[in-house]
Amino acid sequence: MTLTVTTALLDRSALFVIEGELDLAGTDLVPSRFEALLAAGVESVVIDLSGVTFLDAAGLSVLLACREQAAAAGAHSVLTGAGRPVTRVMDLTRTRPVELGLTG
Repeated sequence: MTLTVTTALLDRSALFVIEGELDLAGTDLVPSRFEALLAAGVESVVIDLSGVTFLDAAGLSVLLACREQAAAAGAHSVLTGAGRPVTRVMDLTRTRPVELGLTG
């Protein structure tokens, strides 16, 4: 499945939707689109992962980097909608954020 990223802006907030397989092949698309949002001056970004069907270490690295970039830019970010392909990798690496629920 092809990786797609769509965004929606509302005032100083943004919805950042990732769909498909977030792996090494997506390590260019996601950061460039995310940086563009931050450059637009958003203060809050919701990163919707409900359409992510696969996540590997490279994809996880990209997600963590996006969160760090947002914080460095003074923007709040939250991950939402993560299904089993995402939470499994986050649980294995102990990187699941609080908003996705505590690990078991």
